[in-house]
Amino acid sequence: RMPPAAEKILNLKPTDLGRNFLAFTLSNHMAPIKEKLAEVIQNVASEEMEAKDAKERSYLIRMRPYKTTDRRIEGAVLTFFEQEEKGT
Repeated sequence: RMPPAAEKILNLKPTDLGRNFLAFTLSNHMAPIKEKLAEVIQNVASEEMEAKDAKERSYLIRMRPYKTTDRRIEGAVLTFFEQEEKGT
């Protein structure tokens, strides 16, 4: 599932729902998410990173494994927090 804001940040379409996230072609700004996401799933450990979108907006991205009720890993949950620009 993805909210409209995620569609904008990652340039996704509603038809992308259900596709493997690691198969997406992301902008250069967001491309490192795929590698970090693969680590989160493989290591079953939460991670966070910072990235900018194509419009240079900064985000803190938290990633955690998605576990089913029977404790199987079935993907990951990504949460984006838009960060305010730091003053000089």
